[in-house]
Amino acid sequence: MKKKQGVTVRKPLISEKDLGDRISECAKKVGGKKRLAELSGISESMLYRYLNLDSAPTAGPLIRIARSAGVTLDWLMTGEERTLDIELLEVVVEAVDEALAASNKELPAAKRAKIYSLLYEQFRNGGAESVDRATVLKLVDVAA
Repeated sequence: MKKKQGVTVRKPLISEKDLGDRISECAKKVGGKKRLAELSGISESMLYRYLNLDSAPTAGPLIRIARSAGVTLDWLMTGEERTLDIELLEVVVEAVDEALAASNKELPAAKRAKIYSLLYEQFRNGGAESVDRATVLKLVDVAA
């Protein structure tokens, strides 16, 4: 953050130039700018404004561009790709399944998926060894 004559100027979270470059990469990935416009439901003229940095896309077009090109919104916005920690996911799934078995309860697949996701995010920074089985058991008990 910079101060300019008593006004705080914040550095943008997303570099527009880099965003334009990534949108261009998305276009290449699907066969060109015209094809990306068609797939994402954005007019060609608007897509060109995004690419030339004449206009900044809002959330809706960004989501459609990402989906059309098969990239994550994270990557499109930041250039960084979150990777899935398979070891952590395996530990979370195992812990939930063990907690369900221990409590002799069952959950529908959709509810289990939400619990897996919630726990994965909860323990993501600490890795697989941070999974607290007592917390998993409490969560499963409440959900079931």
